[in-house]
Amino acid sequence: EHDFARDGFPSDRFSILQAQSGEAFAPRSDGLHVALLGAQGYRNAMFAPLVEIHGDFDVIATYEKIEMESPFDGSSSVFLQATLSNQLQSECAVMRRQTNDKVDPDQQFHQTVVVHKEPTGERRNYSRAMPNEAFAGSLRLARRGKMVHFLVADGDSTQFRLIRTEELAEDHVSSGGLKLFNQTKGPAQMLVVWKSLSIRAEKLSGLAVEDSREVVATLDRQRAALPPRLTHDFARDRLTPERFS
Repeated sequence: EHDFARDGFPSDRFSILQAQSGEAFAPRSDGLHVALLGAQGYRNAMFAPLVEIHGDFDVIATYEKIEMESPFDGSSSVFLQATLSNQLQSECAVMRRQTNDKVDPDQQFHQTVVVHKEPTGERRNYSRAMPNEAFAGSLRLARRGKMVHFLVADGDSTQFRLIRTEELAEDHVSSGGLKLFNQTKGPAQMLVVWKSLSIRAEKLSGLAVEDSREVVATLDRQRAALPPRLTHDFARDRLTPERFS
């Protein structure tokens, strides 16, 4: 369980996988602010908890104050994505999106996508768009066996709606394989405040679930118990060929 307003954005728990600028991420008192100003093509600012997920899992990412704006044929999105460590590197994602086209210049909706990386290229399977104009809510991925369920909730509600179920695989999610994406297409812009991330699973491992202070303290105690030692002070002692090459 990680509360971005309370716990900040520590580097021993999260990794920034891609960002055009270090200023994209701003931990503040109300959560983790992520801002993107797009250009041509896709622009991403994504981060991942340093955790490996095995077996059945249930992940909930909560956000608020989302602002999205895009020009014609552009889009802005935030999504929760899990990549399985199988041969196809199967990806499943649930997202909150905004697009602009000839039919509607400001479409606001939820959508899901499943991606398989096959030898002939990526195969993507999108669900239909489900209109939604809530600017706060939660994205949820839940796996039971081989079945992955995609769910959403609005505002601070804990009542989730199931919008898709897909059979994928039972392979684990490696460290860095669970991502929170922030994305623009074209000269769009977006802002979101990530509030919390909750991960529950049959087994979790990795830096994000370890107490790093206790690990360091244990290492220090073990180091003190090692009998042979070499100490060299470079300010005081000469660099001699008997000691260094």
